[in-house]
Amino acid sequence: MKDLINRIKERANNPATINDFAENISPKPQIGELVPMQKLEALEKELGFKFPEILKRVYTEIGNGGFGPGYGLYSLEESVEIYKDLMSKPECEWEKGTFPLCTWGCNIDSFVDCIDATLPVYFSNDDEENCLDSDYTYSIVDEHGNEVSAGSGSSIDDILGKFDSSANEQVLDVSDEDDEDYDDEEIGLLYHKDSIDEWFSDWTNGIDLWSDMMGEYDEEVVETK
Repeated sequence: MKDLINRIKERANNPATINDFAENISPKPQIGELVPMQKLEALEKELGFKFPEILKRVYTEIGNGGFGPGYGLYSLEESVEIYKDLMSKPECEWEKGTFPLCTWGCNIDSFVDCIDATLPVYFSNDDEENCLDSDYTYSIVDEHGNEVSAGSGSSIDDILGKFDSSANEQVLDVSDEDDEDYDDEEIGLLYHKDSIDEWFSDWTNGIDLWSDMMGEYDEEVVETK
C-alpha cells in the first residue's frame, strides 16, 4: 500500500494531473489540509462503519480532497454531508456504508461500499440526482379536462396531503419536475471496480476511468448494486 500512496501523492502533486480535469479548471484545484486521524476515527464511530484503509491514509497523509479521479476527491466534510443527506431520504433506499468519493459532473458520482469486505467502487447513473433534489409538479383538471389548479410538492404524499376526499370530481396528474419519464427502479449504483485500491491504482496508471465507467469495457462485468 505504501507504493500506491506514493504514486497517488506523486500524481496529486503535479498541477497538470492533480485530478482528471485539472487543465480545464479555474482556479486551479488545490490539495486540502491533512485530516487528523482522530477526526476520521470519530466519524467512523458516528457513522457506524470503518473507512477503507487506503482512504484513511489518503486523507491523513496526502490531503483533504481536491485531487484524484474525476474532479478530485470530495473533502471529508463534503462526503459526510452528502452521505447523511442520502441516508436521511427513505425514497433513496441508500445502503449504509456506501460512501461518496468524488464527482464527475453530469450528476455522476463515485462511491465505495465500506461495508463489503472487498470495498468495491460504484458510480451513480444520471437519475441518482433525482434522489437528492426531486420535486413533483401536479395539475388538477375538471371533468372536461380544463386545468383548475397547479403546483408542486416534495413527494406524492406531500401533494395528496393538500387535498381532501371532497375533490372526487377532480383529476390529479402528477409528474416529476426534472424528468417526466422518471422511474424509481432506475435509481441505483452501477459496478465499476472490484476495490477502491484498484480504483486508485488505475488512476495513478493513467487509465481513463470516465471511459471505463461509460461502457468502453466488457458489458458483461457491469452489475447493479
